[in-house]
Amino acid sequence: QAYVASDTTDGDGKGTIVTSTAGHVKLLADSATDVQGYAVGGQGADKFALGGSVVVNEYGNDVEAFIGTGSMANARGNVLVQAVDDVDLFQIAGVVTFAVSGGAVGLSNTTLLNTGTVKAHIDAATVQADALAGASTIYSGDGLGTEQRRGVAVTATSHLRNVNEAVAGTASEKIGVAGSATVNKFDEQTQAWIGDGALINTATHAEGSLQDVVVRASDESELISIAGGISLNLGYNGPGAGADAGILEKTTEAWIWADEVQAKQNVVVEARNHEDVFSIAGAVGVGESTGIAGSAGVYVTDITTRAFIGTDEAPGATGQPVGTTIVAADGSVLVSAFGESEMDLIAGSISGSSTKFGVGVSAAVPVVEKTTEAFLGSSADVTGKGGGDVQARTGKFSIGAVAEATDPNAGTDEEGLFQLPVREFTP
Repeated sequence: QAYVASDTTDGDGKGTIVTSTAGHVKLLADSATDVQGYAVGGQGADKFALGGSVVVNEYGNDVEAFIGTGSMANARGNVLVQAVDDVDLFQIAGVVTFAVSGGAVGLSNTTLLNTGTVKAHIDAATVQADALAGASTIYSGDGLGTEQRRGVAVTATSHLRNVNEAVAGTASEKIGVAGSATVNKFDEQTQAWIGDGALINTATHAEGSLQDVVVRASDESELISIAGGISLNLGYNGPGAGADAGILEKTTEAWIWADEVQAKQNVVVEARNHEDVFSIAGAVGVGESTGIAGSAGVYVTDITTRAFIGTDEAPGATGQPVGTTIVAADGSVLVSAFGESEMDLIAGSISGSSTKFGVGVSAAVPVVEKTTEAFLGSSADVTGKGGGDVQARTGKFSIGAVAEATDPNAGTDEEGLFQLPVREFTP
């Protein structure tokens, strides 16, 4: 945690006062984690061989930066409240078993259970950033990218990269069974806000013309998950199985509930979410009598991305602002929610038999539920005088066609993929 403390001692209603007369006030809660797990097994026998390998990682992290209720932060330059969680996870499990005259079984599994919260907020505090001491670096919401800003910035950034692999192989004279499974479960909450009762940049003295107020929450997840099973049997049955399963629950939110927020330039409230899933589930089953191979990739996602000012209009929402939320910018006011998901699920199986039959089954099943909202609530009083520009997504798509040509690469991009509609972004 990084924080300016609330009134928690003498109960006089006054929190901590922090002042920078020449520079900036910066609160940064920064967590970086790199976890690697390996399990490799092997077993050989004459009659019966049994082998297995398992890797299980349960990871949870809470990162928070805030200015508490009753506190004051004053800076000639900028006031930054930033929380960031950067996680790298890599785990692999593999096993090989063989039996000279009997049966062999090989099983492998990798499981990741990830729960995390990243929060940055200003509670019922008074914050004044005059934006007269140069720009500061803040997280831009594009992964771990940064940008330069002046004024007040409240950012919560979550970035996760995960590689999960499990492979099993068997070879036997009679019955050989090979199975592998990868399991991924993510429960992530990333939030940035200015709370009810806060006063931001309400002083009457001179302030810099480039003074912004930025409230931004961003969550980016990259997942590669591979499960494979190979069974080779010289006598009877040779079943092989591979399964990859994942549950992704992510909430990314940015909001303003303050009593009053002012900016000489722009006010930006932005929530951004991105997940990129690449999943492979494969199986090979070969037996003299019967070859059986089955694979499945199943992912269930529940993604919420929201940005708003004023009353939370979600059904059943609690902790609403007591009065009107006043936001006034000499430039522009942007409230933006952007959610992007890319899921590539590949499942395949190969089966074979020298005497009877082979059976192969594979399935890839994505289940996607997404909520993306940007709005002004009923208690919001928002003014933008238009003196500054912001980049806003219009939601417009341009769709075109490419004429058929003899060149097999015509109408494709440099990777040989057909061109997709282009998103147009205009101020």
